[in-house]
Amino acid sequence: SLYHLSFRSGSRASGACARAAHDYVTRNDEFADADRDAAVYTESGHMPSWAEDDPQAYWDAADLYERANGRLYVAGDFALPLGLDRDEQVALAHGFAEDLTAPECLPYTLAIHAGEGDHGEEHNPHAHLMFSERRNDGIERSGEDWFSRANKEHPDQGGAEKSRTFHGSEWV
Repeated sequence: SLYHLSFRSGSRASGACARAAHDYVTRNDEFADADRDAAVYTESGHMPSWAEDDPQAYWDAADLYERANGRLYVAGDFALPLGLDRDEQVALAHGFAEDLTAPECLPYTLAIHAGEGDHGEEHNPHAHLMFSERRNDGIERSGEDWFSRANKEHPDQGGAEKSRTFHGSEWV
């Protein structure tokens, strides 16, 4: 059996753009191209209230307001077994996304790409997961405030606290 799993972080310093990554993953805007394998499923979770109905707004805000040296997102991609039907692939990918993000309530976007070959047959179904390291603690904040420095003594007066779980390679 074949498998693939890789993770990388996206930071402004490395030239990353959270909105562009989101659009690529979900196949929106400039990435909504018939020549690309289609996003056959997308979901986002643990978003703050201001981005619940528009996850793209979350990733836009990350680009605008995250600190210059901060990570905009962590992105992973992983192969999905051909032996599973689409519903089973979705369940597997969703479960993986929740296992990674639910313990700290980290906002995420997940998409499954069909992985179609030249003749439309599925040969490389895979999932893309991008998540923020900013914990959704349920405190109402604007997008700008969300990405400001956290205030441990008065959480409601600072930004969403960052997770430290995904630093180093041990967690993978």
